[in-house]
Amino acid sequence: MLFGCLMNETETLKPRAIAALDSLLAAYCKLFEKSSSSNAKVENVVDILQSNPWLQTAHTTSGNHDPNESQMEFNFDRLSNSLQPLLWNAAQTTQPKASRHAAAKWAFKLLKPSDLISACHILSFVSGDKDVISASVAKDGLGLSYQLGDEIMITSNEGEEILTPDFAEFVKVVFSSDDTNISSWRPKYWDFSPRGQGVALRYGSMCLLSDLYGGDEEAVSIYLSRISETLQTFCVSSGPTRKDRDSIELLDEASICLACCLKTSQFARQAVVGKTSILSHEVIGELSLTVPSSKSRRYLASALGYLLEDISIWNCLVDGSFSGKEWVHHSTVEIIIKKCLKKLNSLSTDFFVVSEIHGAVFLGSTCIRALRLLADREKSHSEDIDNCMKCGSKILSALGNGLLHKDEVIGNACSNGISIALSCNNQKDVMVLNKLLSDGTYEALRLLSMALKKFGHGDLTDANRASSLSEAAGVILAATTVRESPDDVGKRVGAVRLECVEALFALLGSSSYRKDQEIGLIIGESLALYADSYSPMGATWSQPTQPRPANFESSYANELPPHAQVIYTVLERENKSNSPHKRNACAPVLLALVARVARISHKDSSYTKRALSLEIREHLVDIQMAFLSLLADPKSKQLARESCCIGLSACHGFSLATSLTSDTNHRDETKILNERLLKAFGQTTKHGGSAFMESRHQHAQRMRENGNEDQASAVSMMEDFGMESEVGGTAGLGEAALGAYREMANAAIMLDRPDILYSLMLLSVSLPVWTASTFRGLYSASSLLGSEGCSSGKTDEIKKALMPYLKNLIPRLLRACNDPNKQTREQMESLWIGITGGGSDARSLVNDHLLSTIDTLMEDATNKLWRARCGACNALAEIIVGRSFQDLGGGEAVALDDYPSKNSLTATSRLLLLFRVTVRSLDDVRLTVRESGESLSRSLRSLTIRLCDPKTSDPNDIDSSSPAAVASTVLPWLVRKGLNQSCQEAVGFAVSTILGIVEVAQPKTLQPVLPELIGSLLMAMSGLEPAALNYLQTRAAAQDSNRFEQLERLRLQMAQSGPISGALTKCLEMVKSIDSDVQKSAVVPQIDSALRCGAGFATRAAAADAVSMLCTQCPSVFKHAGTSTSNPTVRLLRALYYASEREQGTGARTKMIFAFGNLAALAPGSSVRSLALRLCQRYELATGSNDDPAARVAVATALRAISVRASNQFGDGGSNDIWVKKVLPLAYLGRNDKEAGSLFQEVWDEGGSVANMKENGPFAMQLQEKILPHLTKVLIGALDEVSWDRRVLACKCLDELCHKNILAPAPRSIHQDSFEDLRQRNLYRASSSKIILSTCVNLIVSSRVWVGKEDLVKTTATIAGNWMSQENVSGDDYEINPISKNGTIWDDLFVNDSWFKKTHESIIEENGDLNETMVEPSDVVENTKQISEEVAIDFSEGDKILLSEDNDDEEMMDSSSSYLVTYSGLCRILLEEGLQISPKARSKTFYSIDVLSYRAASLSALSHLLKSFQHAKYLRELYTKMAGPLIDIISSDSNDENDNIPPLIIARAMDCLGSSMWKGIQDDGENTFTKIDLLVKLFLKHCREKQIAWTIREASAIAATKLVFCAEGSALRRVEVLHDLISCSELCFKDKKFWKVRCEKLKILKFLCKRAGKDSNEMQLMLEALLPLKEKMTRVAKSSLTDSESKVTSVASEIISSMSWWP
Repeated sequence: MLFGCLMNETETLKPRAIAALDSLLAAYCKLFEKSSSSNAKVENVVDILQSNPWLQTAHTTSGNHDPNESQMEFNFDRLSNSLQPLLWNAAQTTQPKASRHAAAKWAFKLLKPSDLISACHILSFVSGDKDVISASVAKDGLGLSYQLGDEIMITSNEGEEILTPDFAEFVKVVFSSDDTNISSWRPKYWDFSPRGQGVALRYGSMCLLSDLYGGDEEAVSIYLSRISETLQTFCVSSGPTRKDRDSIELLDEASICLACCLKTSQFARQAVVGKTSILSHEVIGELSLTVPSSKSRRYLASALGYLLEDISIWNCLVDGSFSGKEWVHHSTVEIIIKKCLKKLNSLSTDFFVVSEIHGAVFLGSTCIRALRLLADREKSHSEDIDNCMKCGSKILSALGNGLLHKDEVIGNACSNGISIALSCNNQKDVMVLNKLLSDGTYEALRLLSMALKKFGHGDLTDANRASSLSEAAGVILAATTVRESPDDVGKRVGAVRLECVEALFALLGSSSYRKDQEIGLIIGESLALYADSYSPMGATWSQPTQPRPANFESSYANELPPHAQVIYTVLERENKSNSPHKRNACAPVLLALVARVARISHKDSSYTKRALSLEIREHLVDIQMAFLSLLADPKSKQLARESCCIGLSACHGFSLATSLTSDTNHRDETKILNERLLKAFGQTTKHGGSAFMESRHQHAQRMRENGNEDQASAVSMMEDFGMESEVGGTAGLGEAALGAYREMANAAIMLDRPDILYSLMLLSVSLPVWTASTFRGLYSASSLLGSEGCSSGKTDEIKKALMPYLKNLIPRLLRACNDPNKQTREQMESLWIGITGGGSDARSLVNDHLLSTIDTLMEDATNKLWRARCGACNALAEIIVGRSFQDLGGGEAVALDDYPSKNSLTATSRLLLLFRVTVRSLDDVRLTVRESGESLSRSLRSLTIRLCDPKTSDPNDIDSSSPAAVASTVLPWLVRKGLNQSCQEAVGFAVSTILGIVEVAQPKTLQPVLPELIGSLLMAMSGLEPAALNYLQTRAAAQDSNRFEQLERLRLQMAQSGPISGALTKCLEMVKSIDSDVQKSAVVPQIDSALRCGAGFATRAAAADAVSMLCTQCPSVFKHAGTSTSNPTVRLLRALYYASEREQGTGARTKMIFAFGNLAALAPGSSVRSLALRLCQRYELATGSNDDPAARVAVATALRAISVRASNQFGDGGSNDIWVKKVLPLAYLGRNDKEAGSLFQEVWDEGGSVANMKENGPFAMQLQEKILPHLTKVLIGALDEVSWDRRVLACKCLDELCHKNILAPAPRSIHQDSFEDLRQRNLYRASSSKIILSTCVNLIVSSRVWVGKEDLVKTTATIAGNWMSQENVSGDDYEINPISKNGTIWDDLFVNDSWFKKTHESIIEENGDLNETMVEPSDVVENTKQISEEVAIDFSEGDKILLSEDNDDEEMMDSSSSYLVTYSGLCRILLEEGLQISPKARSKTFYSIDVLSYRAASLSALSHLLKSFQHAKYLRELYTKMAGPLIDIISSDSNDENDNIPPLIIARAMDCLGSSMWKGIQDDGENTFTKIDLLVKLFLKHCREKQIAWTIREASAIAATKLVFCAEGSALRRVEVLHDLISCSELCFKDKKFWKVRCEKLKILKFLCKRAGKDSNEMQLMLEALLPLKEKMTRVAKSSLTDSESKVTSVASEIISSMSWWP
């Protein structure tokens, strides 16, 4: 059913089916393991049988039996039979991949143990699946996951034999086409995918190799047929060759399996040669040249070589003896060699195929090997064989030429070909080199030496080719040891041999060796093969003619035999080289030499008598010392060190092999070798007699004695700067690793088992090269130590022997496994796994010795050697993970200052010691130790948090109060010690740990340290911040202020998202859970202290956030009795404001203001009012000459915080009503402040809404009117300021009050009985208006002009106009009218002051030191602050803010003390400010561009004032006084450059002239300026196109319109007057650009039409006067109907409409 779900269900249900199948598979696997060991008793048999039919009952012999008591046996045969159809169905390619994966898994895990052949069949089929996972599972089940494409092996990487079925059965099931014995269809070989076919072929070869009898002949025939059929598809003659990836992999596997089959089975070889197989040897030879895979060509050539080497399968016997001619004829070897030679000769041309060359190399080399083996067996040669030998010699020469080819593929193939051609079977001595091959071999040897030099050094260095060439060099050197060549040829070969040997030695330490150090092992194996190539019994060697020199001489070395030459050169020259690379390369070479003799000596005891063995035995002590010196060389690399370890073990193994076949003296030599090694590892002698022990003093002394004074001085200088040099030790190994070796050596001595030390050294190697297939069998413990020494290499026996010493050894090994040196660490990890077994076994050993290990490592963590400290910290970080309270020793809580003895340590005391060790390591002078300390801190933090968490504590613990004990012990130390560390990393660790503890601990546990913890965390906010950020922000501020703000925001975000902020938040959340006494007495002072003492803005910002959080969550913290400055809340409130005012950054300042507002809501009202009063005073002090925008913004921000966050405070203004008298008026004024306007707007809105909730009486009064006296006082103060900006602000406020009708008579009420209230309200407004007008006029009459003064005159005119335009207020009622309406007093500015007749300075008070010439002030006074590094804010000045209670002794301004302004005097002063009419005031700069706007504003204000009071009597008098100056200005020619009157002034003068006209103006005979005709001509003059200023043209049209409206009828009806007025209108056609001018000129006609009509006699007369001009007026109006401006056409339409009824 579950398999059906996988195949048929939807994707959503497949995961559940997969999980169910996995669980069921695991259950069956456990059942199989259990049933394999013993028969288990199962209860409830009946139920089990019903649910599982694959169980059967084994009945007892008695008749009456109980099914529940019967013994159950699992029938796996029935299980396998039931599973096979399911698995085959699930494994089909048409099924989902989940189904195929499950089939592979079930076949591997369950079916394979019960039915091996069926499982392998299924796995072979699934291994070719397209799904990589399914195919991988199937290959793992077959044991092929690691060897596909390589040599066929029947053992795994771990050395275990791979389980395989019987070869015949596997062939029958997979490869046979006979299905008669199978009831259902099963896929066969040809039904598999190409990858599946390759896996099936390989697995068949594995079964063949595992078959004891070499396989059944029938099965071998079927298997060979399938291989042949597969290869036949790749023949060129069979059609197009398949070249896809899967086909190439199948070709490779078929070629490998063919070579394996032919090598293993003679029947297969006979079948191929006897033509009974599809594939003949000719076809194999052809395929080896043509197939598209290089690997296939190599293995096909090998397959043909196996056929050629077996002469018994060829029909080549003549008269019972071997016939070379027949062999050559039947094998066609001569044809093959010639064909290969032909292809190889094409290398000298540019036209060749690389694949054919590659195949010819391997095929020709295989043929040469077969010929050499044949010549060695059959001493009589035929002419045909000699001819083949000659061709083979030429092939060797061609291969030599190919070694130098630039193509790497060809070069490597040629070197491999030489190795194949000149190799021999596994025999002690090499074959004699045939003389017919001498020339070719010589040439190949010579060219090989050249290739070694070419590709081993210089620009053409190629490590891969150098490795292949070195291997070939060893083979050819061994092959040329014994020769049949003449003397001349022999001398040439001997000389070239020496060159080749020298070339091999030159590779040691070369550039190719530096790229790939494994070349050293290959060179060593080659030299070992060369040195041990020929040593028959009784052989004698020539000796040098000269005695052995003291130093190395090449001439002496060349006279030595090969074995002596190699040993002499390595020990005397290479080992003593000055190049560290040379010395490094000596280790693998010596290892290869010693390992060869040790390995073969254990297999064959007679091998100890060979020359190389005797030579090594003679120099065994020197070789051991060479290994030790290389091991102690500081420049040694890991490969060299591990080679030394294996080499020392090989020396021991070889000495064991020689002692078994020798006398007692050789046994003593073995003992001496062991003692020397133990002494080197375990004893300390002067000047580093031990390879591991040497103090710094001894190191320096040895350097001086050796003459290296400079180097010794340099080492001392490095130590002075904290940089430790490498002394002592093993090639850079740390003291920890050395200690581990010392302990192992001591253990070996105590056990009297020195051989254990060698096994441990073999276990300590970790490079993958030792487990590679190439070197695995060469350097294993069994091959080097033999049967006598390999027992000590068993891990179980080693662990049992070292068990008594593990207590002292484990800490040292753990420390060494965590050494900072990577090479040391890897070596010691391998050793650790070898001793402990790794995984759970190692964990168990550590658990047994946990406390002693922790104590020892804590001592080592404070060692004077930094490597020891580093390793100990890393080891502690690993072993303390997951420990319980009882694992650490249990016990109770300890005090902070208690230092228990070493023998009485408890869990809590160990935790304190761990914290001290961690903090010290985090502040270590060494970077690596600090990094290790970070790892330890993470582990210790996790451990501490888990131990403090009651939820994670073990309920079975004896001490159930362990979380409280740990928390009460650790927290005080973290708060008092950890947070006060000078190292930021240590503080961060403490904060992180505190955060974790706070998250899991209970509030009662934290209560004693919570206030102090909060204060410490606040101080740590800035303490842990990198100083570079402050420097960066300071530097950025000098370039751009925006960058300063951006960096500040970034720093705040970093601080708020850090662990300290998280811990602080958790602590603040717990404040509400502690006692109220602790809250009030400790928490607030801690926050206040942090705010005052914090040097960084992060601390101050965090303190502000803490205040805000507590105000929200726990407001009772700030509820203190008393209102004096001793109150902690008041003190904190004061500190918050002062800190916000002095804070440079916007972000931190915002947080402080936010907290300030929240705290103000909870603080005593009197303290808040007193602070508000001081804030108002500070704002006033920050204006004028002491202009400080930052201070004003700070005041505004603080007041806004109170109004928004503590608006309830505005409801209680105290006895002096501070909010109404000071704060709100100041806020109203400050709304227009450029820097603080938005803030004051919120203060006005929020605070005003609370203050305006009082009774309004019969009138609905606005807040401005309610506080008008106080507001007036503030505005007057601003007007009296010397700062122009302040005056402008006041003018804007006054203008707003005017528009809101606050500075104007109050509107009438609908209630008739409220007249007295209305009068009082008017008096209230008039009083303020009078004061304001008086002040404004005083400022106007000043002879100075300042920027913004135009606003002053506009505001003054607006206020005066509001009072002059009201009809309900009449007369000169001084109580109600703030301005005298008497327009006849022309010489009075104020009532009865005769201001225009007196000296101005005698009446008007000076308003400060104003500049005579106007200077444009800056819009914003920049307060350039010197941004320096963050320091604590000085709160000494801020503490004085709230020293007194709120008071306000200032009195209201009395309006009686101000002067009453006269209407005529105000008009005159505005006229004089706008026009240059006084002879004393004439100046060239009067109308300068700087003051032009003010002059124009004065005239505009005059015009507005005249329009607001249309009283004919007063206007007539004013017109009489002002018309003359105005007309003088208007009559001037603005186009004249000599006239200094700007057009704007002329235009404004016309406006004033028009505004001063009254209804019924006419020529009275006294005033010439009242003549209508003259005025019209004046306006006509300025309406003409000669007037270039359009403003004047517009103003003249407006004035003419006003004249038409006001003029007396008789004067207006005169013909010349009407003609001039209509001429003005006609000029509108000529003003094409300015539509306003056209519109105003048309309005002249409009008002003329309005004065004409039939309603009155006056209108009838005007109509009669206009009728003669009707046509002209109509033409003008109709022409304007087409104007582009709608307003012009609208006026024209009205004119035509008005004239439509005219006759």
